[in-house]
Amino acid sequence: MKNLFRTSTVEESRRSLPSIIEVNVNPKDFWEIVGELGDGAFAKVEKAVSKTDRTLFAAAKAIEVQEGEQLEDFLVEIDILTSCKHRNIVKLYACFFFENKLHVSPMRGLFKVQKSAPPTLDNPACWSLFFSDFLAQCLVKNPAERETAKQILSHPFIANATDRRLFLPEVNADSLEEEVIEDDRAS
Repeated sequence: MKNLFRTSTVEESRRSLPSIIEVNVNPKDFWEIVGELGDGAFAKVEKAVSKTDRTLFAAAKAIEVQEGEQLEDFLVEIDILTSCKHRNIVKLYACFFFENKLHVSPMRGLFKVQKSAPPTLDNPACWSLFFSDFLAQCLVKNPAERETAKQILSHPFIANATDRRLFLPEVNADSLEEEVIEDDRAS
């Protein structure tokens, strides 16, 4: 049965967006992307600086809204962030709906995490059974079914490690991205 209180398309949802969301306004008119902060599961998070106040920085995220997706699912976080005013809570400076992208929507990731299966290794054969099981134990969604930190630390993958200091370079390593440039020249 269809929920009559929810709109069914992106076009219908656009009509009832909260006032903080500026529709058909390009966020690049107000914010300049100055770097990449990270690559989340559902969108790239970029560092942006305000074009009017160069001391104001923000984490910018743009999520493409597919036709048929419920915008209301994405708007919950915007409503919460708009109403919260506290020094320990991130402030929502601006929100845009431009070119079918909702700019600033961290809640979408939470909805997708709740609804989708836990992530798995791309190449399970490249990893030990202990590591694969350890990872699966860490990614159990239901907290009541998930191992405690103490139990996880006693998992054979951790408990049988010969020298945990060997992991320190990996933990402390900078994350590097490799750019592949394809050569289009004729051979």
